[in-house]
Amino acid sequence: MIPTQAIHRENTTVFTTLGSEAQVITATLDLLLRARQPVNRLLVFHTDPALAPIAASLQRLQEDLSTHPYPAIQVFFHLLQDGETARPLSDFDDRRSAEVFFAAFYRTLREAKQAGQRVHVCPAGGRKTMAMYAMAAAQLLFDEDDHFWQLFSSGDFLQSKRMHPAPADDAQLVEVPVIHWGLLSPVMSMLRNEEDPFAAIEQIRALRLRQKWQLAEAFIQQELTPAQRAVVACLVTDGLSDQQIAERLVLSPRTIERHLGDAYSRATQFFGFSERVTRAQLIALLQIYYSMQLGETPHDN
Repeated sequence: MIPTQAIHRENTTVFTTLGSEAQVITATLDLLLRARQPVNRLLVFHTDPALAPIAASLQRLQEDLSTHPYPAIQVFFHLLQDGETARPLSDFDDRRSAEVFFAAFYRTLREAKQAGQRVHVCPAGGRKTMAMYAMAAAQLLFDEDDHFWQLFSSGDFLQSKRMHPAPADDAQLVEVPVIHWGLLSPVMSMLRNEEDPFAAIEQIRALRLRQKWQLAEAFIQQELTPAQRAVVACLVTDGLSDQQIAERLVLSPRTIERHLGDAYSRATQFFGFSERVTRAQLIALLQIYYSMQLGETPHDN
């Protein structure tokens, strides 16, 4: 639930998405303000207003916002349109339309953060696709004092389509946890300089692969003996059985079993597992190191 203590912070923007039900926008505002959350701006993302349900929803929302006594909230409407064709989006039914929304939401959120704004995101209206991509943008750009909300409503308030929930109505905002990629390390914070969300995600992937490789390298070079390294290399690169590894290295199967057992125990402690690392887990942990040694393209599994 939303904390009830007062938060003294200016420059706060609420990011919302609009579908055919305008009440999700005003309900979100009401619940934030009721919880004494300051709101200075409201940003509403919507699809093509030429479609009757969207046109009706926009009209109802605009009429209500013009008459309801919200305290000095600036309202902005963001029409989602394809940058290549300049055509408004009518729906999110393919990859292209989803990517258009993601790029638009990410760039607008990035501008808000660069301007020093605190952000609430509640993508309750429209397609679920919008909520999923809004979360991805939040993970890339959020600070610790930003919030992502899910609006829950039911009963008479939902059925009546009233624009403003009464205190007794079944309507509430529940905060959704967000992993703040930009706060995980100084390197990750550089992602905010990237204007393209897909490029930012590719940077995260590359950084994660690099970190996984460095961890695997440290384990192999610092935790394993030369004999253990030879056995582990046969296991990870070729997937050989104990008997096959023994034949290749001209060692007894019992020696191979002992070397692998030591490697499993060392990996359990090094990688912080609560239970002993298995054969499959050791292969998964170290595969990136040997793949890059062989010049293969690693995958971020």
